[in-house]
Amino acid sequence: MITSTSQVWRIYLNLHGAAPLIWCVSNEEGTFEMLVKHVDIKVHSWVVYRPKQTPDSADDRPSGWLACVGVMSINERGCVTIEAS
Repeated sequence: MITSTSQVWRIYLNLHGAAPLIWCVSNEEGTFEMLVKHVDIKVHSWVVYRPKQTPDSADDRPSGWLACVGVMSINERGCVTIEAS
């Protein structure tokens, strides 16, 4: 299992349809992104929507996502858990 430090995470739908890796988890800065099968959020989360001039598919950046603060861990089955530190 891999574990991160506590930070702001973004969770959004993978636009490229790479099933079964249908979710993207990235840090707020955009320096880390991982495609995963399942996300279990065990902390307070909120919805963010930032409209753009371009469609999401044109720039590979989502307009909306779930956000939360916590420690992210990923197991060998490609499932992420985000929980309090």
